[in-house]
Amino acid sequence: MIKAWLLDEMFRFDRAPLTVEGSHGEWGAGDSIIEEEELPPAPTNVAAKCGNGRITITWDPVPDALYYNLYFQTTKGVHIKFSELTRPIAGPEDFKTVIGVKKEKATCLEGAQSPFLHDDLANGTCYHYVVTVVTTKGESLESQEVMAIPSPYLLAACIGQEGVDDGEFSSPTGIALDKDGNLYVADTDNHSIQKFDKAGHFVARWGGEPSSQEGSFYYPRGLAVGANDSLYIADSGNNRVQKFDLDGNVMQAWGKFGFAWRGADMGKFDVPWGLATDQDGNLYVSDTSNARIQKFKADGTPLLKWGRDGSFDGAFFFPRGVAVDFVGNIYVADEGNNRVQKFDARGSFLTKWGREGAGPGQFKAPWGIACDALGNVYVVDTGNHRIQKFDGNGTFLCAWGNRGKSEGQLNFP
Repeated sequence: MIKAWLLDEMFRFDRAPLTVEGSHGEWGAGDSIIEEEELPPAPTNVAAKCGNGRITITWDPVPDALYYNLYFQTTKGVHIKFSELTRPIAGPEDFKTVIGVKKEKATCLEGAQSPFLHDDLANGTCYHYVVTVVTTKGESLESQEVMAIPSPYLLAACIGQEGVDDGEFSSPTGIALDKDGNLYVADTDNHSIQKFDKAGHFVARWGGEPSSQEGSFYYPRGLAVGANDSLYIADSGNNRVQKFDLDGNVMQAWGKFGFAWRGADMGKFDVPWGLATDQDGNLYVSDTSNARIQKFKADGTPLLKWGRDGSFDGAFFFPRGVAVDFVGNIYVADEGNNRVQKFDARGSFLTKWGREGAGPGQFKAPWGIACDALGNVYVVDTGNHRIQKFDGNGTFLCAWGNRGKSEGQLNFP
């Protein structure tokens, strides 16, 4: 009898199921967990302002806050994984500035107060931030994410967007400034030159339809302002140089196609690219596919040429940008050799620096180059999506930029 009673008790199906207080049948529903809607609201209006090796983060105060936590993660900008099967092309998803910073994975700066100065940072690195607030109800969810890039040089202005209308560009290549601060841009794939005032407002456009007529262009690239308010334009597709006044009136044109290896004399080009003028009004032209530099008087009279294919001193492999310092030395961005070469006004080799790589003083296909009034040299390190600054002897000073489309980033400059 006892055994039968035990079996009946073990296999009864009319017992009420064991539950906890809360939603019926949900395990843990009675635990003491603060629901998200009971947490304090996340801080709003979070902003980050970059400086040289520092970023200042601000946000609006939250009522009843005990303290705030600042969380951050870092990235190096857009990086596309190399594939032997496909070309590493970046898509829209790769250029998003929000990476999804979460408390569990980020570095926490506890007790931060707005404005918070985050210093001793690496220039050229992307810093992504979120802020939380802690009250008696607990810690809030993450705020909206912001990103900033510390840099020794800060963005002063941004002009243009992709397109064909005035103030829009398609593969802009060359830029130049006149003495009044007006900006000239070679809008290469739109076959035109655009002029802006120093505030960035559109002023005028020259060209538009690809043509070999004087005053028109076929893939214009390098620009240089010369003496007597003149503007020189490397009309690359037409293998010539055109000279304009600053109102867009054509003054002169010279040059035609010629192979250097077949003895092409001065004044003949194979894709002229970079331009620069010196204090005497002379013009230097990088004759890119002929691997040489040509020097002319302001009226186009040939003076000098130097260079040939190669990697030895004074030789070039696709020379691109050209710049002249206040002494009259010439600097050439030697793209294929991943270096900068320096020459005197007679074309005599002086020094060189750089090799392929991503470290300080290394390059990946440098295109542009410029000098300031103190003789410092700025190199557009195209494949590394950055600008590097050197003294006139090639000593590395600083660098800024990484790949992207937000403020402080570059995309094959």
